[in-house]
Amino acid sequence: MADGEEQKKRTESAEAAGDENRLARLCRMLGLGKLTREPRALSGGFLHKMFEVNTETGHFAVKALNPEITARPGALKNFSVSEQIANRLKGIIPVGCARAFRGEYVQELDGQYYLVYDFLPGRALSAGEITPEHAARIGAVLAKIHGADFSGIKLSDGDFGESGEPPVDWASFAAQGKERGASWSGRLEEMLPSLAMLTEKSRAAEAALSGGEVVCHCDMDAKNVLWHDGVPAVIDWEAAGLLPPCRDFLDTALYWSMKPGGRLDGQCFLAFLEAYRARGADGGRNLSKEAGCERELPSKQISGSESVRETDWEAVLYAGCAGRLGWLEYSLKRALGLCTADPAEQELGASQIVPTLDDIDSYTRLFPEIMELLENGGCP
Repeated sequence: MADGEEQKKRTESAEAAGDENRLARLCRMLGLGKLTREPRALSGGFLHKMFEVNTETGHFAVKALNPEITARPGALKNFSVSEQIANRLKGIIPVGCARAFRGEYVQELDGQYYLVYDFLPGRALSAGEITPEHAARIGAVLAKIHGADFSGIKLSDGDFGESGEPPVDWASFAAQGKERGASWSGRLEEMLPSLAMLTEKSRAAEAALSGGEVVCHCDMDAKNVLWHDGVPAVIDWEAAGLLPPCRDFLDTALYWSMKPGGRLDGQCFLAFLEAYRARGADGGRNLSKEAGCERELPSKQISGSESVRETDWEAVLYAGCAGRLGWLEYSLKRALGLCTADPAEQELGASQIVPTLDDIDSYTRLFPEIMELLENGGCP
């Protein structure tokens, strides 16, 4: 055991030294000057490595992108487009967005890709810290995003996400996990009927809700918002894409109203809804799927003038399973070594499986309560 711990410490020390060397070279290459102190690894993300970096010219946050992600077709373009979106929002909302160097947001050094940000003060809130006031601030921010003008940023159906994929074979994942004696395999196996049903219903719901998409952050949960002096700054835009605003509204409202233990805070939910509706009533423009083509946002999604009967909120709820199911699938692939040979990556994937299954279970159990809140709140 002692030998194993010592080897782990030596490995971590070597990795830290390698990271510092690469970050120093990156900063020199980009004209940011020499490091003035040792880079500090930041926690919080599940996909990439993040570092606080101080140089002669400033204070930065540098994201080292996961090589497994950047190797995917179109991934580097997606990162670039998402940072164009974030940069377009400067002056509209407080936002963390990557710097461009020589006109490019994604930087490359020795086959490793990076994003470089100005370091933002503040911290993310835990679920237990979120109040109705916080939820209301985020509701207003979301309405501003949905009402923003993204004309000139070239998007296409293929820019974000993976559509047209065959249904996930959850039973195969469960069998592989059981064969390896994985601790999560039993929980996955008992949820197989539910996962099969939710996969089918979420795909049907996504198809039914298609059309009227706007540019959205798509992952504006508590970990992706830094608070400083009561002001929220939205960070981590890599999931940004096109969604019907009703989907992004409901997903984000739930991010900011769920409490530990799977409890839904109705006051936070309604505060979010009211702030979104109040700010959204001003209307706005957003970008359609066709590059450079603007269109008015659908008024029933942001004006608050329609009732629950005007939107198929049940379909919106089932469509909300898609992101959770996608994260579960990716976590399973990571854990089983199907997309990475890195033991640390596999361990991280395994650590997300049971929490994600629990989240899916809690989310679907809340459908009746969410529907009641939407009806009582008047819906956005």
